[in-house]
Amino acid sequence: MADKNNSSVALFCVVFGAIILSVFAMNLNRIKEVLEETHFVESVFGSSKKETAKKEPESKEVDVKTEIDFEKVPEPAVSENVTRPLQPAEDKFSIDITTVSESSGNEDAAALQPATTPTIPSIAEKTDNPLLQPREEIAEASPKPEEKHEEPAAMRDISLYFMYIDATGNLIRKETHRSIPATNSPLTATLQTLLAGTSIEEESKGYISLIPDGTVLLSASVKNKVAYLNFNDAFQWNKYGVEGYFGQLIQIVYTATTFESVDSVQFLIEGMKQDYLGSEGVWIGSPLSRASLK
Repeated sequence: MADKNNSSVALFCVVFGAIILSVFAMNLNRIKEVLEETHFVESVFGSSKKETAKKEPESKEVDVKTEIDFEKVPEPAVSENVTRPLQPAEDKFSIDITTVSESSGNEDAAALQPATTPTIPSIAEKTDNPLLQPREEIAEASPKPEEKHEEPAAMRDISLYFMYIDATGNLIRKETHRSIPATNSPLTATLQTLLAGTSIEEESKGYISLIPDGTVLLSASVKNKVAYLNFNDAFQWNKYGVEGYFGQLIQIVYTATTFESVDSVQFLIEGMKQDYLGSEGVWIGSPLSRASLK
């Protein structure tokens, strides 16, 4: 039994080996191509000297053949319609060189230099043409507009009257002088200055104003040398009594009559003529002059 089993195994091995060999023989060329493509043999065992020597002449032949092939390839015919690339324009600047003959050996070497180009005047240089001058120089050359000097406002000298209390308690009128801007209504401007009160210098001299606080000149006009002065209601109430009323009337009449066009003053309260001023019964029903207040 053992001999039979051994012979069966041997037969199987022989048959199996024959199958493998036949498959290998059938695919030998394919296996060889794969090994050559992957360089399996060279990477494992290394290339032999003979193979290297054989490869060198083969590569040379390939190179030679390649060169020969390229030489045999004819150049493509250039069509007349093919547009050639544009060539750069020739330099238009020419250099004029004078030829020196043997007999003119003493000529200056400057003749060999290129012709000089015409000089262009620089902007910084002064020229007669105003278009070529810098803007700053044009501005300096142009006439400057005349500067307008504002003349000082015209002034007018006026006379104002205030009151002064002497050592005995008597009221005395005092004249003072000022300068105010000149206007088209000098009488109105003068009376408004009077209503504004005394200055610091006038107060230091003891001058006072008896015109009631809050008095406003509403209008002023002159007719037949009579000044019609219209005041508000505050003008008819004086806290100093009769002496205060006389004092305020003296200040207004004497100041208004400093103008040559005025001889007397007609007082109006809120545009209306009244006979008496306040509750003290001071007469204002007719024009008052300096003489009527002495």
